[in-house]
Amino acid sequence: LPDDAQTPLPIFVAPAGLARLGHPDGEQNIVRGVAPHNILQVVSSGASCSIDEIFAVKEPDQNLAWQFLSLIHISE
Repeated sequence: LPDDAQTPLPIFVAPAGLARLGHPDGEQNIVRGVAPHNILQVVSSGASCSIDEIFAVKEPDQNLAWQFLSLIHISE
């Protein structure tokens, strides 16, 4: 997050994929819902909406975070 990013509560929306199973607008509705409250949403790498669809509905100054989940086992 940018240094000047502020949120009124010490919470965020955790990443959860396939939000379209609950509503056709899926993650877009989550972005719309948290924007007026300045709550951070962490978008899942398994989101059912594309990045372009999500960015089309976010507010210009709204901060989002991204989860990256690798399905490949990385050995040390």
